[in-house]
Formats: sequence, C-alpha cells, structure tokens
Amino acid sequence: MAKDLSFSTGIVEYTLNGEPFRVNMTDDNLYHRFLQLENVIEGVKAEFMERTKGLDVKLDLTGFPKTDDDRIDVSALTEEQVDAVMGRTEALISTSYDIDQRVKQELAKVFGEDNDFDAIFQGANVMAFDADGNRIISNFFNAITPIIQEARKVTDSEVDKHVGNREQRRARNRGAHGTA
Repeated sequence: MAKDLSFSTGIVEYTLNGEPFRVNMTDDNLYHRFLQLENVIEGVKAEFMERTKGLDVKLDLTGFPKTDDDRIDVSALTEEQVDAVMGRTEALISTSYDIDQRVKQELAKVFGEDNDFDAIFQGANVMAFDADGNRIISNFFNAITPIIQEARKVTDSEVDKHVGNREQRRARNRGAHGTA
C-alpha cells in the first residue's frame, strides 16, 4: 500500500467577490506569467478593436420610420433595417463574448486552473464597466497587483537572507578549513 506524502506549496486562499481565489503569490513562475499577461491582454484588446472596427460607427438611421416624438418606430422597421441593427449587435456581442472567454482563460493560465474566473467576475464580461465607469478587468488588477508586489518584496527579502546565510556558512567553512 502506498504511503501518502504531502507538503506545503504556499497556496493561500483569498476571497474575491465572495469567491475563492487560490494562489501562491510568492511563486516566481506566477510572477513571470503575471508580467507576460499585460502583453497578452494588450494583444486581446487589439484583436477586439480590429474585429469591431466599423461596428462602432453610428448607424445611419436615415429612412428609418419615426414616431411622433421623433424616436425610431421599431414596429415599422423593414426586415432589412432590422437585419442591419441586429447584425451589428450580434457581431459586437459575439466578439465581446469571445474576448471575455479568452481573457478568463489567460487569467486561469496565470493564476491557476482551480480558480473560477467566471464566478470571480460574477458572470460579468471582463470588459464590462462598473458604476464608476471602470472596466472590471481593471478593478481586478487593481485589487491583486498590490498583493503580488508585496509578495515579491517578501520573496526578494527571503532570497537575500538565504544568500547571506549561505555566504556566511561558506566563510565559516573556509575559515575552519584554513582556506581563503
């Protein structure tokens, strides 16, 4: 029968928006992936802009039927007019969904597949805005970046301490063996 061995991996559990977020913020691999994430997100944003180019142009409503108060009379739209509006809307929604899924997959690669980013973002698209007009992906980064930065300080301090201890041991060993 196999014996079960386990060891600490330094995983710490945080709660983000009421959801568990498990990560070892002192992991150099995590830090490396986190630094690369900015480039990945910029690439995804560029893709979004490219895919939605032209869709943000105001729809020409010339010839659309109007109500007495100068609003578009939706009930009187032709099939072609409905298709024009719906096609743009569907393209924007589809692109936005694809981008949301890609960003959440990238976050899982960086912070671990055990973290459910759809739950952490409470089902919202990462490109959605909060009540103050901030994108929620920005809010996420604003929440975790200080924790990562503090963990890096601790990690760097621990590395410096261990390197110093190792150098002291080597100096003692050289002195004990009469070597310089």
